[in-house]
Amino acid sequence: MKPPIIRVDDWEELPALATLYVCGDNVLDVDEVFLTCKNLLSHPGSGQILVFDDADTQLLSVRECKPEFLKLLFTCFANIVDYFADFAHSDSLVMQSIWYDMLDDLQTVAERLPHMFWEPNVPSCEHSKEFAMEYLGILKLINDVISPPVNPGAEKAVHHNKEHIERTNVRLGSFKAGLKPWGQFLHLKSPGFGVPYGSQISDKSARMGVEFKEERPEQTIPMGGLAIVDRHTERGRRLVTEVFRGDTEVDARRSEENMIREYDAHAVDLSENFITYKTLDGRQMTAEKMHPLSGERTGPRRYSGLGDPATIVKKPDFNLLDEHIGSLRGDDAYEHPDGNEQRQFHMLSIRTMPNAAPADDSVMKESDYTEPFDVWPES
Repeated sequence: MKPPIIRVDDWEELPALATLYVCGDNVLDVDEVFLTCKNLLSHPGSGQILVFDDADTQLLSVRECKPEFLKLLFTCFANIVDYFADFAHSDSLVMQSIWYDMLDDLQTVAERLPHMFWEPNVPSCEHSKEFAMEYLGILKLINDVISPPVNPGAEKAVHHNKEHIERTNVRLGSFKAGLKPWGQFLHLKSPGFGVPYGSQISDKSARMGVEFKEERPEQTIPMGGLAIVDRHTERGRRLVTEVFRGDTEVDARRSEENMIREYDAHAVDLSENFITYKTLDGRQMTAEKMHPLSGERTGPRRYSGLGDPATIVKKPDFNLLDEHIGSLRGDDAYEHPDGNEQRQFHMLSIRTMPNAAPADDSVMKESDYTEPFDVWPES
């Protein structure tokens, strides 16, 4: 019989935060684990590349990781595994996010180490290969604990963000642990979108004089999201026509052309470089067309054509399934209004207008959405 789970919470502030987890012999002191993970970012025993100037050249040397540092790092990873194995499934979302944040810190530590043993001109620690295999094994174990292999369609909760075995041209980026692929973009500050601001290409002259003190957008909508927005916009435009032609009570003074024009005035136009709009709760927002600089290593990419046109992949992921279903339906691949000739990854940067007035609570009446019917139809 599995021992009961005991969690000690601190209710001094809300939301309550756990301070101690106990499940049999598995005991985790949150403060201790948290401080250890944070301190590893500046631990003096971590390996480092040393650069020495010698006449007109620079010499590189490596300071090996110390055993006590590696032991501490792997102990922290073991604590993360213990948490997800015994406590995460019954824990609060706030505490889960804290543990995922600690895992991000540990990945940052591991990916800063001088372990690029495949680079002939860069010195690396003697234990680099062994460390790489153990590290990747730990990430696989964490993913298997979070989403057991019996569910092959589940998205991985943890990805490595740097090469650990060989050089690769695949985009690794800055994947945020615990967030699904859409969340990497759509969560606040788009934590998984690691392209530096200087490599984000947009027409800043189209901002109509609007200046942003904080250049990092609140959300970054990827190209797949733009396809959804664009196709729903087109579907809505067709519905306007159907309503006009099928509703006998439409005001005779309103033509079909005027109704479509009114609809387009409230729709997102992806061909515009910079637009402003008001949300349902009254916030003034901007949407700026953007794409990562061509060749930007941390930028998202897309391939041309289909990923599996012959449908030979035995265990396709959701992307390949989506492509196959679209092919069966006869749908063409989405094409941005700007065209796809240069294979740019089109995006939108979403921000709140600077110095915008507070949201007007009267803009959206909650009752209009929570109680849509006075009389429900009979089944």
